[in-house]
Amino acid sequence: ELFFFFRTNELLHGLGSKLEIEMPYLDVLKPYAEQGLGDLYERQDEAVTEPTIKELSEGNPKLESEIEGVINELDREGHVSGVQVCVIDQSGKIVADKAMGNMGGLKRNVPMRTNSLVLGFSCTKGIVATMAHMMVEEDYLSYDEPICERAWPAFCPGEGIPEELKLAFPEETTIDEQWEWKRSITLRHILTHTAGLSMSLPMKFTIKSMSSCEECCKAYEYDSNAPGQTLLPKTKPGDECSYHFMSFGWLVAGTLVGAYKNRSGDQSITFEEVYNAILAPKLLNQTIASGFRPCGGGGSHPMAHTDTQFDFSKL
Repeated sequence: ELFFFFRTNELLHGLGSKLEIEMPYLDVLKPYAEQGLGDLYERQDEAVTEPTIKELSEGNPKLESEIEGVINELDREGHVSGVQVCVIDQSGKIVADKAMGNMGGLKRNVPMRTNSLVLGFSCTKGIVATMAHMMVEEDYLSYDEPICERAWPAFCPGEGIPEELKLAFPEETTIDEQWEWKRSITLRHILTHTAGLSMSLPMKFTIKSMSSCEECCKAYEYDSNAPGQTLLPKTKPGDECSYHFMSFGWLVAGTLVGAYKNRSGDQSITFEEVYNAILAPKLLNQTIASGFRPCGGGGSHPMAHTDTQFDFSKL
């Protein structure tokens, strides 16, 4: 249902753009979504409005005071419903641990605590970004070299636009320019969400393929046998900052894996193996023991367990 919603929302946006109609679809759908969720959730009459900031007997008082000040300012300005902030130093000691407000939305009556479980989206963007900075520091690649030159040639091969790509988009007047834009994309563009691929998702997007980083990375490569599925930037890289909500991780991963392959010579290595070689050794033992697996699952707990072959591109 979630992916059906995403795809439907994208189609509505595309239709509205073509017809030059502006409509806040999410705002229209919000009350119906809240009503549906409300029927499944037992509300309490009173909502929590007062901040609940946990005080530690140990820690860094100066840092805690600064964090508390920022939290209170965010609360006064109405930017957040609830906040958790935990700072751990290199020795594994917690030097600050704060929580304020409530769980928000239909759970606004539930106080936010330091041990509250919060459904997190895009948390692994910080993981792959950290890996990218580490690999630049270790000279695997640079921020400003086009990724198709050495790190990821299959991303956009060859200087001239392929003829079969032109034939696949006969009505697209800017196809030559978009090809050159894609060839100019750098790691810096990707990390700063200025690559122009914010709304570009794999055309054959299924739950099963989404659970494979390698499958999704491959969707951003040029395939001469399927030129009509080529994903091209909508704006010139560097010109516009637009949140790459889903493409970010796959673009960074494809770049980093390619850069690692160039040095190791292992052409079959996966993103998870690169993560284990570059970043995993830097983790605290406490982080590992907590079950931290940014690549998903592990052992008998796979990230996605499904036999569905449903193709969301058919919606």
